[in-house]
Amino acid sequence: MLADLTVGSIAGSLVTRAESIAGFAWSPTGAHFAYNTAPKVAGQRDQARPSDLGGTHYIARSNGTVIKEIPGTAARSGLPPDFEAGNFAWSPDGRRLALVLASGRTALYDLTTGNLLLLPPDIDRVLAWVLGGRSLLVATEHNPDCYVVCFQAQLLDLADGGMVRVPILDNGRTFWPAPDGAMAVTYTRAEEGAAFPIVVALLDFTTLSLTSIPGSSIGYPSEYIPQEHLAFEPDGTGFAWADVAWTHALFRANPDGSGLTRLSALLPFRIAFSPDVREFAYGTTGRVGEPRFLHTANLDGSGDVRVGVASAYAWRPLPRRTDLNGR
Repeated sequence: MLADLTVGSIAGSLVTRAESIAGFAWSPTGAHFAYNTAPKVAGQRDQARPSDLGGTHYIARSNGTVIKEIPGTAARSGLPPDFEAGNFAWSPDGRRLALVLASGRTALYDLTTGNLLLLPPDIDRVLAWVLGGRSLLVATEHNPDCYVVCFQAQLLDLADGGMVRVPILDNGRTFWPAPDGAMAVTYTRAEEGAAFPIVVALLDFTTLSLTSIPGSSIGYPSEYIPQEHLAFEPDGTGFAWADVAWTHALFRANPDGSGLTRLSALLPFRIAFSPDVREFAYGTTGRVGEPRFLHTANLDGSGDVRVGVASAYAWRPLPRRTDLNGR
């Protein structure tokens, strides 16, 4: 469903009862979103994994009007959940979308021209657009039979097609590119004697150097950290993240790693930051058969509001001047 939090209304539903949404991603401008639908597997609930039948990619305006349908694959592949389900990656200006076709090939769809550009066949998935949209971080050498997630991360230059290895991001390590794509936040093991075993780290995409933030911590009950658990402020002057493994708190830091600040205590295991990174949304955990309620709160924990019943959620990004409608 599409929910307008300013007036508390539901704009509509994206799927029928016989379908499930396998992936969803807002464009950076907030003007469009992409999602993938697939038939539900018998006996599974609203968050059912799609069947092996694949699904369809839809590109829609922010009001839910579908403007493009592209046959795609929604089948699980063993890649990171936030990246495999819909196989979507928007360019920074919201004009191009990387997705996986029904053939298994990765392609770039241009919303302005309607053209579909196939990427080289050895590229399994696009992980992110970086360096201002001039390069793509891609996955190659993916092994679907690997017990854990197994692929090589490489930096693809869209101008000349050259690729450079980025081993720190191999095998599904979560990372969060900055708005300008010059760097990304990820995590690494702390030095011996540190207060917490896993620390936040900064990856420079030009030099490929990695710098840890001393005294930081980040984690999740599993090895995989959800993509929603870290977000950059719209102007790129800082980022906030949730640590639900070690300190159970929200933090903020500057892009150079300075200014580490603890914002508030945190109880939920899964959150999503608002586009302006002033609030976060979380769902309550209930017993099987009981409703799960969606809440929003300020980063300091104040202003907690119960919005409604929901088991999954995604904020619409703040509109930017690169909006395709010229806004």
